[in-house]
Amino acid sequence: MQPIDKKFKTSVALDDVADFFRSIADQLEGRTGPLTDMPAVDTDFYKLALKCKRRGENVSLTLKAKAPYRPSSTDCAESEPIVDADKGGLKYKHLKKRMKADFKAIGSATASQRLPDPETVRRFLADSDLMITYPGYGDAHYAAYKSACHRLSDAFFIAGDANAVNLAWETLQALKNTCHDSYK
Repeated sequence: MQPIDKKFKTSVALDDVADFFRSIADQLEGRTGPLTDMPAVDTDFYKLALKCKRRGENVSLTLKAKAPYRPSSTDCAESEPIVDADKGGLKYKHLKKRMKADFKAIGSATASQRLPDPETVRRFLADSDLMITYPGYGDAHYAAYKSACHRLSDAFFIAGDANAVNLAWETLQALKNTCHDSYK
């Protein structure tokens, strides 16, 4: 499944470009809604692209936002089930997709020397606990991975230290690379 894409195109006078940018910034900061003809910018994006082309006294603006994929009930009805009844959780493929997005979000936050969203960390740790119950996907690495997840949990929920969270994330990154390299 692909992420949810939103695309908005408009043309504005050169003098109004700054107002367009301010509107986007205000939305992202939660201050205001969108301009009248512009859809709301989803603050849960993982990719936001803005393209500007000057055309005389006007500027052609294209705003693209990609939000993380979130399965809906209609997705479940139309495609394969995303729940593995034997495991009581997500199928491995869907679990890994969600973990990848959460891991990237945690890494982005810690790279900026700030703490990631608590819900993202909780979900990532819960998914990690579920992931290591799937046999045949890196069993030899599961013990070290579980230990590194405990360090991440302690750094975030007990210490609340962005640097400690970053170190734990870097350890998980190295373990992930080692495991994934052995299965390529």
